[in-house]
Amino acid sequence: MKNNISQVSPTECYGCRACEQICPHNCITMINDHMGFTIPQINDECILCGRCVKVCPRLQYQEPTVNPKVYALKHKNASIRYKSSSGGAFTAISDAILKAQGFISGCVFNEHNQKVEFILSNSTEERDKMRGSKYVQADTTNIYTQIKNKLEQNVLVLFIGTPCQCEGLKRFLIKDYSNLLIVDILCHSVPSPLILSEAIKKDNHIKNIIMRDKANGWRGSSGMKIQTKSNQEILDSTYMNLFYKGLINRPSCSKCQFTKTNRCSDITIGDYWKINKIAPTFEDKLGVSLLIANSIKGKDWFKKIVDDVDYIETKMEDCIQFCMQHPTTPSNTRTKFWADFHKYGYNMVADKYGHYSSWEKFKSGPLASFIRRIGLSKIIRKIRTKL
Repeated sequence: MKNNISQVSPTECYGCRACEQICPHNCITMINDHMGFTIPQINDECILCGRCVKVCPRLQYQEPTVNPKVYALKHKNASIRYKSSSGGAFTAISDAILKAQGFISGCVFNEHNQKVEFILSNSTEERDKMRGSKYVQADTTNIYTQIKNKLEQNVLVLFIGTPCQCEGLKRFLIKDYSNLLIVDILCHSVPSPLILSEAIKKDNHIKNIIMRDKANGWRGSSGMKIQTKSNQEILDSTYMNLFYKGLINRPSCSKCQFTKTNRCSDITIGDYWKINKIAPTFEDKLGVSLLIANSIKGKDWFKKIVDDVDYIETKMEDCIQFCMQHPTTPSNTRTKFWADFHKYGYNMVADKYGHYSSWEKFKSGPLASFIRRIGLSKIIRKIRTKL
């Protein structure tokens, strides 16, 4: 087995790009596979130093032992909650970083190249662009190197990303930095940048994309809102439907090692979907964040945001979601989807796969969930097979 990143198969690679950025001889180039996901390609000049192997989250990840504190959280500013995917946890944390003269690294939609990518900034305006979920694999080109340079200058840095990106950064840095705060999001897998590009290509002059718009409230948030430079707003549910169906997700997400309650970051944030069951009076139509302080550093930073938020402490078992226990399940029609996409193009697959049939709606509804719990689903499948 070669002592380089080629020992990781394309279907297992997370695409974090830590290997590319750590290579001392620039022997690794990230190329796009047929689904638009970046994978490493090794050139003939590789000296087999093994640095890429040492930073790879797939090869090196070990589940940490943590003693987390779990909170349901709402930013006191209703406008911030509305503009956030959940309850405004990211804004509260990043505001504390900005007040301490720090920098923030998160992903934004770049209107010039029409891609979602990571940036490093100490600007409130740029931070606001990082707010809200970005349902696509964001480009991390050179961002770990930029962060390391700031850390070496004793600048405070906040990094927020998926768990594999967070682990990739930690491995890339080699040592722990007291002036680095790492926040991971509760990730349900990352969709293809190629499909997002195709989805917005039909609309010219895109200024921004908003995932899970809250026009119908937090629990009714879904779809994608496309904002044009002429101030038009176009609603598109197709792209998010393809994601929810598991058709455009990165293959390695179905083998994710990070779907655990023990997280690799200082702080974990996401939606607190079960808050209506454990604390109904804390429910908010604009959203409630789940915040898990995993490390001592994370707990210390939580103390710095308490004046800006309303919060209650809860138990870990109260906040458990599927993505904290299991990797995402790929769709059975995924291979057919990609074959159709490359043969017929985006418009065809969007029309064919981008909507929910009556049967699909039923399977995702509460009645189907009840049927599965009591064991009737197996009987129904046998009946449908015979018909």
